[in-house]
This record gives sequence, structure tokens and C-alpha cells, in this order.
Amino acid sequence: MTHSGFWLGAISMTELAPSLLLAPVAGVFADRYSRIKVLRITQGLIFLQALLFCLLLVNNLPILPVLLGLVLMQGVVTSFAQPSRMALVSSMVPHQHLTSAVSLNAIIFNLARFLRPMLAGTGLVWLSPTILLGFSATGYCWFWRVLRYLKI
Repeated sequence: MTHSGFWLGAISMTELAPSLLLAPVAGVFADRYSRIKVLRITQGLIFLQALLFCLLLVNNLPILPVLLGLVLMQGVVTSFAQPSRMALVSSMVPHQHLTSAVSLNAIIFNLARFLRPMLAGTGLVWLSPTILLGFSATGYCWFWRVLRYLKI
């Protein structure tokens, strides 16, 4: 879009800075409110963000300020989703399996962080960014629907 290293760094900072700034508030939020409800809301918002970004790409409208706003939205929402997601593990497994469950959750999370860019880069060879973002939005929607059936 801009072919600028500065803007690539600015977008990365816009996505990650909310996690640093909102972590204490988000942790308290995860402790005080239903983790499932927080995840349902945050997954729904991330789905809407991905869908909006996909629609902007379809219509050739992704301008830099809008992109920064969408990335900031994702960063803020993810800041609240992550503590709830991590705390949900302790609600789902018996105490004697908690260490293994937390370890497995961390492995899956970090593996996804590693594989997602690799798969996206490979996908860009054959598919358009719009189609890949559509797949991403579909994944968020699927997870949101799964959360509707989770009872704890």
C-alpha cells in the first residue's frame, strides 16, 4: 500500500500497544465478568472487524487511517479477549490436569502465531488478500458460534 517500513511498524505498534496499556484493566475485567460472555463479545467484534476490512478490500477502499483504526480496534478487543481466554482454561479442566492444559493452550496459541503468517503468505501466492480475510472472518464467526454452546 505505502511500501514504507515506517507504516508497517506503525501498524504493528497500533495492534500491540493496546495489549501493553490495557493488560491490567483487561485482567480485572476477566476476573469480574463471565469469561464466556467476554469471549462471545470480543469474538463477535473481531469478526465484525475482519468482515469490515474484507468489505473495504472488495470495494478498493482500504485507506491508511481506516486501516490504522481497524488494527487499533483489533488490538483493543484482543487485549480484553486474551485474559478471558487464558482464564477460561482453568474453568474447563479438573485441577489435577491444569498444568498440562495451560501448557497445551500456550503451545497451541504460539503455534498459531507462528503458522498463521506462514500460511497467509503461502495463500497470497494463489489467492487474493480479500479471500484470505474472508477465511479469517469465517474462522472468527465459527469460533463465536462454538462459544454459544459452551457451558461452564
